[in-house]
Amino acid sequence: MVLDQSSFLPPPPSGGPNDDTASSTGGVVVQSSDGRITVSNTLDDRLKIAYQDNLPVIRAKLFD
Repeated sequence: MVLDQSSFLPPPPSGGPNDDTASSTGGVVVQSSDGRITVSNTLDDRLKIAYQDNLPVIRAKLFD
């Protein structure tokens, strides 16, 4: 296993109203040695998954 200590996740968002830059609030991104497989387990990505999974429930409560 090789730990890349030169490439880091982007810093957390600054909180400005127009802050659309890439950010990460923590976690890990694991990549295979040949770069073909990448697994992102950052808090931001986990929240995106939870949001997408709950969209049908949110739509049903809002528009049903």
